Amino acid sequence: MKRRFDQYPNLVTMFFRRARENGESPFLWRKAGGSWSSISWAEAARHVAALAAGLRALGLERGDRVVLVSENRPEWCLADLGIMAAGCVTVPTYVTNTERDHLHILEDSGAAAVIVSTDKLARTLLPAVLRSNAARHLISMEPLRAPPQGGDLSFHRWDALLETEASVEAMEADAEAGMGRHDLACVIYTSGTGGAPRGVRQHHGAILLNVEGCIDIIANDFSWDEEEVFLSFLPLSHAYEHSGGQFLPIGLGGQIDYADNHGGGPAPVRGAARAHLERHRKAGRARAQAARPGARARREGSERRPFGPRSADGLRARKDAAAQGAQALRRAAEGAC
Repeated sequence: MKRRFDQYPNLVTMFFRRARENGESPFLWRKAGGSWSSISWAEAARHVAALAAGLRALGLERGDRVVLVSENRPEWCLADLGIMAAGCVTVPTYVTNTERDHLHILEDSGAAAVIVSTDKLARTLLPAVLRSNAARHLISMEPLRAPPQGGDLSFHRWDALLETEASVEAMEADAEAGMGRHDLACVIYTSGTGGAPRGVRQHHGAILLNVEGCIDIIANDFSWDEEEVFLSFLPLSHAYEHSGGQFLPIGLGGQIDYADNHGGGPAPVRGAARAHLERHRKAGRARAQAARPGARARREGSERRPFGPRSADGLRARKDAAAQGAQALRRAAEGAC
């Protein structure tokens, strides 16, 4: 029986439902010390609920903007989902931004809080945050050598927010009841190569339509495997990777491997890609050895399934979905900050 992608009111609900379905199965992977380790779907859901509750406890309200400055890593995904689950709006920025770029985005978006991953990134970001008129909270994933002291800016540790008591079930119910497809999910800024970075408002429904369209192609033209795995190496602050490298895997119930690209450049990415492929070759060999011959043959046959003819109804449905997606993106562009 072909799997079907359900309709979701928002991105957070999609995540929580997938987490409930997949439980302790691996979700987010990182490589550290020469070996891969994972965060399960259930653990990720607990982290997202705790982070959302922690942000609310800081006084953040629905619609508040939260700037996210981080390289690709599991915490990026958790922060993005936690911000949205709190009813806030994610404002991801490039790790290559200058102090001037950061200040422009902070002021232009009116961000009430900032999440930063490392001390290195904070060195460029922190002066802009201290000059900002709106930012009240700074949250660091890793320790900072010189965290801000005094003034109107409050400093918080990521680990402390994750200890906030929260119910995954209650947070899921709140997200489903409180957010719709027309609600704002994020404001993604351009890189600034053509002038000051410009923000584009992206709503939950626009991203969900893109995910739905991709999954429709995967399910009909290839196969929807229960163990889809993605390698994330393009910047998650870019709209393409944000949708295709994060929310598409979530919609598929897949896994995400994060490239260790802290140093930048193509070499670390090539190394991560080789490690990513080797890890899944080993996993594939283990599954093949454990599988019954008949089941393995059926699986291999489904993977080699060629492109098939599509019905007229199917084509019309795809055209309608594409038109809806285009309209949503045009509305988002018209509402650019």
